[in-house]
Amino acid sequence: MLAHHTTRAVNVWWKANRAIDLHDDRGKFLSSHAILCPQYIGPEIGTSRIDMWEGEPLDNIIMNTSGRSIYPTLRNLRPYISNRTVLCLIHPGIGLAEALNYEVFDDPATRPMYVYGHLTHKLMRHKGTEMSMRLGSPRAHLLLTALPMEGYTVNHENARRKPFIDLLALSDALNPIPMNHVHFLYRKLPGMIWSSASDAVCVILGCRYDQILRDLHATRLWHALVNEAINIASSLPELPPHLAQVFTTPKFKVHLWTKLRSQRMVYSEWVSLIRKGEITPVDWVNGYFVRRAFELDLPHKTHNMTLSMVKARHEARLYELYDDIPFSLRPYMVDSDRLGGQDYMNDQDLEELDLNV
Repeated sequence: MLAHHTTRAVNVWWKANRAIDLHDDRGKFLSSHAILCPQYIGPEIGTSRIDMWEGEPLDNIIMNTSGRSIYPTLRNLRPYISNRTVLCLIHPGIGLAEALNYEVFDDPATRPMYVYGHLTHKLMRHKGTEMSMRLGSPRAHLLLTALPMEGYTVNHENARRKPFIDLLALSDALNPIPMNHVHFLYRKLPGMIWSSASDAVCVILGCRYDQILRDLHATRLWHALVNEAINIASSLPELPPHLAQVFTTPKFKVHLWTKLRSQRMVYSEWVSLIRKGEITPVDWVNGYFVRRAFELDLPHKTHNMTLSMVKARHEARLYELYDDIPFSLRPYMVDSDRLGGQDYMNDQDLEELDLNV
C-alpha cells in the first residue's frame, strides 16, 4: 500500500509507537493497528539506479495517494509490476486506469490487472493522540470492481482477483464488497456528479460551499453543471434503464442540493489542494463526463469550460508559489480552513433515495 505523508505526520506516527488507534462511530475502542515501515523496493542504497532489484514481481498494490504522486510512483515501480500484479486504485474519479495504460503501462502484455476501489468510510479525528481515528459510519464499505482485460475471461479475472479480496477481508474495518462494473459505476456516479459541480465551483470562485448558495451566478453555474452531468450519466449505455432513470428523478437533484446545504461554512478539499499547488481530481471527475459526452455526442460545454478553468486556477497558483519569497519565520503554507466535501453516497443515503440494488 503506497501512501505519502509529510515529515510532521511521520514524526507523530513514530511517537505514537507506529500505530493508529481505531474507534467506532460511538467512540468505542476497536483496535490499534501497528503500521510497520514498508519494505524498500528498488536498487540498493548507494548503487547506480541502473542496477535493478531482482526480486519477484509484486502481487498486490493498493494506491490511495495524491494525484501528483501516482505517475512517478508507478514509473519507479514499473520493473516490479507484471500482468500477475493486481493494482487497486482508490481514487475520487474514473478513468485513471486508461490514462496509466497510455502513460506508464503501454505494453498490453505486461499490464497489471486493475481493480477500482471506492471507500464509503468517513473518518474523523478522535480525541486523544493525533494517531487516533474514529469511524463516522458503522456501515462503511470498500467497494471493489475489476476492470475487464483483453484476452482474459470473466472467470479468469475473478480467479486472479479472489486472493486480493480475501487478503482485504482480513480487516474487519474495511468490509470489502466485490461487485460488477455496472453496479460500481452506479454507486460512484452520484458523488462524482455532486463533486463536479460543488467542488469545481468552489475552486473557480475561490469560495466556501455556503457561498454558492448565496450567490445567484454561482447557483446558476452549479445547476448548469448538475443538469449536464445528470444528462450524461443517465445516457451511459452500460447502465440499464432502471438504474439510469434514477438520476433524472427530482428527488435525486434535491438530494444533491441538500448535501450542498449541509456542508455549511467549510471549504472544498479541491480548494485546499489548489492552495498547496497540488493536482485536483478534475480530470477524472469533470473530465470523465466530458469524455463520455464526446463519445455519445451529448452537450458538455459547461463541463468542458469548468475543466479548463479549474486547471487555469491550478497553473495560476503554481506561478504564485514559484514567484513568492517568504521573509517571515512562520510556515509559508498554513491551511487551517475547515474542509468538507468527499460527499460520496453511503448506504444510508442510498436507502433514503431507494438507490440500493
